[in-house]
Amino acid sequence: MSSQQAFAGWVAPATVAPPSPDAGALFLNVTPSGTIDGTNRIFALAQNFTDVSVYLNGVRLIRGADFTCLASLTGPGYDRFRMTVAPDAGENPDVLAVDFIAA
Repeated sequence: MSSQQAFAGWVAPATVAPPSPDAGALFLNVTPSGTIDGTNRIFALAQNFTDVSVYLNGVRLIRGADFTCLASLTGPGYDRFRMTVAPDAGENPDVLAVDFIAA
């Protein structure tokens, strides 16, 4: 069978968005969006990601134990993550930072 025969009639799914121009790029020390108020546990990034490291007050958190990634509804990869425990907004508010690989 020729390669033309193997791909005849194949059409890429319409729901899959193409990767961003930054796909595969590493972003460091990014502040996610979301309110640190002691109750909010969901935080977002402006760009979809395939992998992420989350830091709370400089300490790296464990994926699956301290946070989980939430699939993007608009493109490949993830666009949010959910903390197991909401960061504290007390007298000295918690600080979140992430390193991620763009989707």
